[in-house]
Amino acid sequence: MNEDTGKVIEAIVNDIGMIVHEVFADNEISENIKVHKNTLINSNIDKDTIVRLRGENSPVIDIILNSYIEYIEMGRERWHTPKVPWDALRDWARRKLGKSDNTTLYMVQKSIYEKGIRPRPILYYVFERIDNKWNGEWSDKLFQSIIKDLIEYFNK
Repeated sequence: MNEDTGKVIEAIVNDIGMIVHEVFADNEISENIKVHKNTLINSNIDKDTIVRLRGENSPVIDIILNSYIEYIEMGRERWHTPKVPWDALRDWARRKLGKSDNTTLYMVQKSIYEKGIRPRPILYYVFERIDNKWNGEWSDKLFQSIIKDLIEYFNK
């Protein structure tokens, strides 16, 4: 991979990082309808996101998200899933509610069990925006860089 191609891929990595954070910040996508606000902006899942190249000369881009994204994506059906363990709720309750006593944990657990959690397909919007950038901008830049590399190679 030549230097220009590396720069193009590095720019794509940076753009993907910005896209992920933009989706988390988008109130229409990331709003939690139970509390009527965006609970993902500046959250741990937003802060813990890593976008990187897999290796130094690799064109593979990894998007590493907090494992909690699975629960946001899939939601939680009411009545049909096991109750959320208190250990999983304790830190959240302390951060969001300012208390994590047994009564609070029980009430949160009961609410989730009875009402469920609506899924928020965050990754759908992330990949939709990535596809749009690929089709509109990135593929052309990468193609031009590769063509430049091939011309230089064959003109040696």
